[in-house]
Amino acid sequence: MNIKVFCICLLFVASHNYGQSQYSLSISISTETNQGEVLLGLYNGPDLYLEEDGMFRHCQLKIEGNTTICKWDNLPPGNYSAAVLIDKNGNRKMDFSWVGWPKEAYGFYPDPGFLMRKPKWKECNFELTKDTEVVLELRNQ
Repeated sequence: MNIKVFCICLLFVASHNYGQSQYSLSISISTETNQGEVLLGLYNGPDLYLEEDGMFRHCQLKIEGNTTICKWDNLPPGNYSAAVLIDKNGNRKMDFSWVGWPKEAYGFYPDPGFLMRKPKWKECNFELTKDTEVVLELRNQ
């Protein structure tokens, strides 16, 4: 009897997970430079948002040409936000001028508009409910 119950439970769990949708997300970034790398972080919640340890997925690609595309498959439905840095000098961090203005291009999807600070999760997330292709606009190019 225990084996029958185990098999029924296993079938139930397998059929439940099989029906759960998974989606692809493609983010296109156009750059005015051919030097450096695209560092893109994908976040799936407000905890550790915009922190390296908080990334759900990431993409690091050398810039070759004017457009770089980061793509992920099999993402669960939910809320996400993307942040990108065009790292020209390879130090893997945002460089700032002496007055605190970013020296390298950056951007967010969705774009929260002009802010004099880092955007908050509630200002900058979208719901993934289908296969999606988006363009992330850069600032400070």
